[in-house]
Amino acid sequence: AAFRPRSLPAAGAFDVVEHIADDATFLRRLHGQLVPGGRFYCTVPACPALWSAEDAQAGHYRRYSRAGLAAVLRQAGFTVEYLTGFFLWLTLPVGLFRALPTRLHLVNPASAGGAAAMQADHRLPALLAGVAARCHAWELGCLQARRPIPFGTSLLCVARANVS
Repeated sequence: AAFRPRSLPAAGAFDVVEHIADDATFLRRLHGQLVPGGRFYCTVPACPALWSAEDAQAGHYRRYSRAGLAAVLRQAGFTVEYLTGFFLWLTLPVGLFRALPTRLHLVNPASAGGAAAMQADHRLPALLAGVAARCHAWELGCLQARRPIPFGTSLLCVARANVS
């Protein structure tokens, strides 16, 4: 984007950075657009072990570990202020129903991530929907209190642009 250097007090990239081949260059350029001390907010897919055909179909280049996301942000000139997992309850289903079938070559990569698969993924039986709602409420409380969630299928990060 053609923003003036050091003109933005904050920026957000929600489920974006994983779609960029050269994430380090993108983040360095973004850092240059932020005022010193400006905040960068992002979410990214977590846990490289959960990589699946759906990630490839979605155009992801990577899933991030906490350490990996923190490292690329530090290299770009940011200080990580808060980094947490979320969607903790989805870790097991994504592992069992996406990542494992991909690793075992039980999934046709061409059909992964299609409309039918996405619709099936987002429908929950009533019993599970209630459990998911309780999990989301617990996670929201953690996020509001800035308590880290130990893991999840996504990461949420708040980083501050260092003075350069």
